[in-house]
Amino acid sequence: MTLTKNTKELKAARIKLKKSYSHRLRDVSFSSSWFYAELRLPEMIVDETTAATFLNLVAYEMCPDFRNNYEICSFVDFMDSLIDHPGDVKELRSAKILLNALMSKEVAKIFNFVSTYLVSNMKGYSL
Repeated sequence: MTLTKNTKELKAARIKLKKSYSHRLRDVSFSSSWFYAELRLPEMIVDETTAATFLNLVAYEMCPDFRNNYEICSFVDFMDSLIDHPGDVKELRSAKILLNALMSKEVAKIFNFVSTYLVSNMKGYSL
C-alpha cells in the first residue's frame, strides 16, 4: 500500500526534493510553509550491489532476536513509494539524491523487488 506520492506527483504538488545534510537513511525530513515545501532525503549510491545489500539488511532486521522498529524495511518501502517509474529515478537523480550507476529502469526494479514482502513501520514517515 502506497502511503506517499511518487516523485512526479510530489513535483506537481510543488514539493521540492532536496538532499539531506547527512547520509544516514533515517535523515528524512519534510518541511513546509505557505508557499514552499521540501522533502529532504539522504544521498544514496545505487549500483549492482544495492539489491543484495538491502536484502541482507532486511534479513538481519527480520531475525527474531533483533529488537527494532524496522528502519531499513521502512526506508526501502518509503523509497519504493517514491519510485514508480524510471522518470521518478531521474527526478531523484537530478536532485542529487540518487547517484546511480545503473539505468533508471533498473533502479526502479531494485526498489520494487526488495520491497515486495516487507514489514515496515511507515509511522516514521508520516507528516
